[in-house]
Amino acid sequence: MPLAIPTAGTAVTALTLAVPVTAGANHVVVEGAVTVSISFAAVLAAALNPTITVVLLQDGAPVATTSSSDLLAITLLGAFSLTRTIPISFFNGALTPGTHIYTVTVTVSGITLAVGGPTATITYSSLSAITAT
Repeated sequence: MPLAIPTAGTAVTALTLAVPVTAGANHVVVEGAVTVSISFAAVLAAALNPTITVVLLQDGAPVATTSSSDLLAITLLGAFSLTRTIPISFFNGALTPGTHIYTVTVTVSGITLAVGGPTATITYSSLSAITAT
């Protein structure tokens, strides 16, 4: 189900995953991907620099960050959309036993999101983890 990003510059949680870790299997590989769609009605001339930032948090602390940025010069009238899929991954080889929480957040910046104006939506998100020795 699509998840709206209502405000530019504010992180939205795309998904969360609890990963149980034991002393015998305290290595973890976390992989995920997020697809974000930005749609707007173009004016006669506009310069936009939408940036999509994806952050992976481990127990509330950032452990990986990646982003996608596009410089757009639009000189047409009509609807326009931009879709980007951004992968993210992380490896930790020395986790303490217990359940660790991984969260993916998405922030869109470089444009102003508003009702009736540009909108941003997370249209797909996935997150998986593998533990090993």
